[in-house]
Amino acid sequence: MELGSPISTMRRGNLLSSSCSSSLAASTSPRCLPPLCNWRSHDVGSSSGIRLRVEKNTLGLKSNMRGQRYVACETAVGPRESAESLASTVQANNVLNLGDNLSALRKDVEAAKIELGYQSDDEDCEAGGCFTDWGENGFWDNPSPVRAQLLEIDPGLNQSLISSATTVAQIFNQDLWEKHRKPERYFTNLRTILASTVLRRIMKPIKWLTGIALFTCAYNTAAQSMSWVQLGITTLPHTLLGAALSLLLVFRTNGCFARFQEGRVLWGQLIRSSRDWIRLAANYFPEASKKKAARYVQVLAFVLKSHLRSGRTRKDTKDRTAFRDDPSEVVRDLLPEAEAELLLAAPNKPFFAVCRMTQILKEADHYVPHHVRHHLEHVLADMLQVAGGCDRILGTPVPLSYTRHTSRSLMLWLMTLPFALWPQAGWLSVPAMMVISFIFVGIDEIGVEIEEPFAILPLLPLCRTISNDVKMVMGMPGSIAAYK
Repeated sequence: MELGSPISTMRRGNLLSSSCSSSLAASTSPRCLPPLCNWRSHDVGSSSGIRLRVEKNTLGLKSNMRGQRYVACETAVGPRESAESLASTVQANNVLNLGDNLSALRKDVEAAKIELGYQSDDEDCEAGGCFTDWGENGFWDNPSPVRAQLLEIDPGLNQSLISSATTVAQIFNQDLWEKHRKPERYFTNLRTILASTVLRRIMKPIKWLTGIALFTCAYNTAAQSMSWVQLGITTLPHTLLGAALSLLLVFRTNGCFARFQEGRVLWGQLIRSSRDWIRLAANYFPEASKKKAARYVQVLAFVLKSHLRSGRTRKDTKDRTAFRDDPSEVVRDLLPEAEAELLLAAPNKPFFAVCRMTQILKEADHYVPHHVRHHLEHVLADMLQVAGGCDRILGTPVPLSYTRHTSRSLMLWLMTLPFALWPQAGWLSVPAMMVISFIFVGIDEIGVEIEEPFAILPLLPLCRTISNDVKMVMGMPGSIAAYK
């Protein structure tokens, strides 16, 4: 089977074609190697890390099959052992070993779906979310395909803030950009408005404001027949205050977007600094220091991600948005046990990792030219600047008085708006309030969602980008060929 496009083929879920499966089952001769599927790793996508993992598992498939053929050819068949029994044994072992590699390959392909910007072809799975139940339990029990995969691959994402299909929690490729800017987006986004993540989060204030409009219309309708005083005011106050309120929302949203953009720029700077570090370390450091430099630059990315997603507590212990990012597994996988325990015990793990990299640079001082060492010192300083900038964004929100004043002004303006709409719109005030509330409260909600960017940025794919670059450099001629 061929791996076709990174979206259409992966959605099929069956990595073995029917012809390949049947040929594997039909192969019983100990001298016959069951045919391999035609794995084409370059069709999976442009990510070098994905290609490397797929190629690795493909080589594992071939290695297992060669091993089985060797066993079949070298095993002496005694007079009491029939050829059929040996063939059955070889076939069973083939299937078991093939299944192990296919299982690993499937996991990598699932990760590839997210890293390559996998999304559902269903137009209803637009950037708002795909779920059928407005309740919180239904939202988690019936997530969209993309949100379900993101939850499994990167549980540190705040799932209640990300979109369900084309989402900022993915690294965009050309396919995603093409869908993002397609002319039909106006009709598609309007048709799928009920699936909006923003709408789901602000449904309570919308219901409350619509309820006020409904009460106002019902009361005034009754007041007309009962000769009561009707609830109504002139539109002048809302006209004058609407401009000031719009400025409040715009300034706050722009400030939140600046924080979001800075968070992404900082992680881009970390990737650039990591590439500079490993590029120079692989060419100037002694052999012993090269491995340490390669391991710690990867550790830095993962512990910084963990530092920024240190944990979310919830009153409900079963709430799936409660999460604590634990870097211990990847740290122990990359570092020796003693060094891993020291780093995990450090109160500021990113700073500890940079300090350790400084020591590695000092150990290689006699081998590194002065101008290279000077540049590497700047690289380490840039890494600390990234960590400090991320700490600043995480620890300091938009001034709370500004956020609170915006929310209070917005709610007061919207709660009194039905009284101004009634004299001119009548019962049309109810649907008008639903739309107006969605627009204004939605703008404020979007600002809150992007104010803290690290809960929704694709930090894990960015960490994997650094790891893939490190492995590529360390595998180049002149570097350590046996690096793992």
